[in-house]
Amino acid sequence: MKYTVILLLLFILNSSCQTLEIAEKKPSCEELDWFELGRSDGAQGLSSLNWEKREQKCEKFSESHHQSFVNGWYAGVDEFCSESHGFAFGKTGNKYFDVCPTSKEAAFLKAYRKGIKVFLYESDNKKISEELRSLSETASDVDPKEAPSLIKKISELEGRKELNRVQISEIENEMESSVIDSTTL
Repeated sequence: MKYTVILLLLFILNSSCQTLEIAEKKPSCEELDWFELGRSDGAQGLSSLNWEKREQKCEKFSESHHQSFVNGWYAGVDEFCSESHGFAFGKTGNKYFDVCPTSKEAAFLKAYRKGIKVFLYESDNKKISEELRSLSETASDVDPKEAPSLIKKISELEGRKELNRVQISEIENEMESSVIDSTTL
């Protein structure tokens, strides 16, 4: 009986070690679509050096994989570096990593900076909303002598929030006009 238990334990240990070896084995680089991986990275504005991280996760990486990745990356960057995408990317607050070619970078950056402004105005409005919510929760506990200053503070915050909305609207209208102008050329 003891021998059966020992043999069973050895069998379990051996099979669990084999499972670990299988789990640690890297997939073959041949199985990956390197052009699509590069295109995806480029379309997200990621560095062309991202292939190095991907290369470390697979076996038998070759120069042809690298070249496919780079070709895909350039195709993705071409998508990424449009004016409309620059604006949308800026609105997310993401950092731009200087991936656009010189011929497209000026228009991309102009739109990106406008998107960043919208992002900052929207972030400010979120903070204002939180502050207004906090003030309204404490309003019932305010000393009547402090009520006028509370009302003034709420009014100032609401005014700033409205001004931010106007700024956002102006920027979005300007971008909309810019996109319409560029498509009619």
